[in-house]
Amino acid sequence: MISRSSMYGLLNRVYKAVEKVAKESKPTFFEIMTTLAFMHFADVKTDISVIETGLGGRLDSTNVIKPKVVGITNLSIDHQKQLGDTIDKIAREKAGIFKRGVPIVTVQQDPNAMRVLREQAEA
Repeated sequence: MISRSSMYGLLNRVYKAVEKVAKESKPTFFEIMTTLAFMHFADVKTDISVIETGLGGRLDSTNVIKPKVVGITNLSIDHQKQLGDTIDKIAREKAGIFKRGVPIVTVQQDPNAMRVLREQAEA
C-alpha cells in the first residue's frame, strides 16, 4: 500500500500538469490515478507491476506501457457505449492493448471474439 504522505507527494507533483491539461480536456479520475500509480512504481523501482486496464483496450490510459505479457480475460457484452455493441467490436477494442513482440494469453472466448483476437494478434 502506498503511504498517505507518498500519495500527497505524488498529487503535489502532478497537480500543475493536471491543471494545465484540464484547460483543454478533462482528465478522468482513472487517468489521474493511473498516472500516480506509474509515477509511484517508477519511484520505488518495482521489478514487476501487474497493471489492469480500466475499460480495457485501445484507448485505455494504461495502454501507454509496453508490457512483458498481455492477458485478456473473458470478454462479454459490456461498456457498449465505449467499446461497441457486438462481441466482435468489443474484442477489436480490447485487442488494442496488443504490442508487437509481446506474448498474449487468454481464456476460452466466444468464437467470434477469439477470431477477432487472433486476427488482431497476427496483424
